[in-house]
Amino acid sequence: MARWDKPDMPHKGWMFINIEDVGDDYEQCEMCGQEKIRFVHILKHPEYPCEIRVGCDCASKMLNDYINPQKREREFKNKLNRFKTFSKIKWSHNGIKNTYSAKYKGEYITIIKSRYGNYGIVFQNEWYWKFNGETVRDFDTALKFAFSIFDENHKVYNDSDWF
Repeated sequence: MARWDKPDMPHKGWMFINIEDVGDDYEQCEMCGQEKIRFVHILKHPEYPCEIRVGCDCASKMLNDYINPQKREREFKNKLNRFKTFSKIKWSHNGIKNTYSAKYKGEYITIIKSRYGNYGIVFQNEWYWKFNGETVRDFDTALKFAFSIFDENHKVYNDSDWF
């Protein structure tokens, strides 16, 4: 499956699209064939018909950038760790039906389920009802939504979107 030796495969000039955590479903790098890649860098090239999924080392070579792919992957891993910590907080009902509140790092976050079944977030006296432009229909997505809002408001780094 290694493509470094194929003459029709561009080696440079690729553009970064996204990074994905495939968890325990490790993938194989589509460029070098390296197995057990957990953090997959997705790249595209104007002269290649589809996106390619590669590991960090191949991404560095293909992007001709030996700093940002490693930095992007490190920031992505850090964000995953922050979400793991966030997802462990205790949410309480406070006696109000379909309302869950928590205090995280000194700030209150509230997840509210509307009478129509949609979830919204209240954070710093702001209401949020759309996550990535979509209506939120389940608590797990609402939790990711709440984390995304909290994390964006406390951003002191530069990383890609991941949800």
